[in-house]
Amino acid sequence: IFFIILFFTILVVSINIIKDSVQKELYENAQNSVSSLSISISNTSTSLNNIKTMIDATFDNGNYERITYKDINNNILYQRDLELRQNHIPLWFENLIEIKIPVAKSTLSNNWQIIGIVEILNDKNTAYFQLYDLMINMFLYLSISYVIFIFILNYIFHLLLKPLLYIEKQA
Repeated sequence: IFFIILFFTILVVSINIIKDSVQKELYENAQNSVSSLSISISNTSTSLNNIKTMIDATFDNGNYERITYKDINNNILYQRDLELRQNHIPLWFENLIEIKIPVAKSTLSNNWQIIGIVEILNDKNTAYFQLYDLMINMFLYLSISYVIFIFILNYIFHLLLKPLLYIEKQA
């Protein structure tokens, strides 16, 4: 029982630490990407066609769930969304872990005049896959460790109790 409690404690704590780290990293990557994209757009033509081209290029070269360009009144002028794809992670795992990533935002300007906002939301599917794979591997390795531990413990007890069995046979 002690090993089972220890087993699940290690599993839960490890997954939570890694989940928090992944959430932070995904947000920081999105923030870096949106800052870079907005600087790139601001340094070139700020026409809608140019902005669409820059957003498309960024979207196609990254792991993003959504990139949105809004005007200063918060109206969506252009948006790229990730197409739904087959995810081989069980739904119960996604509900249990639930990765939350805030949307990274940056303003677009043209000659010191704000013309809009770019928002990026990173794709969580890769993080779910990595966490699920990690959980399965941890479960497997901890289970193997448990079996090995039981065999070693059995052997040690057998060695320690062997003299008692010898005495019992003589009696």
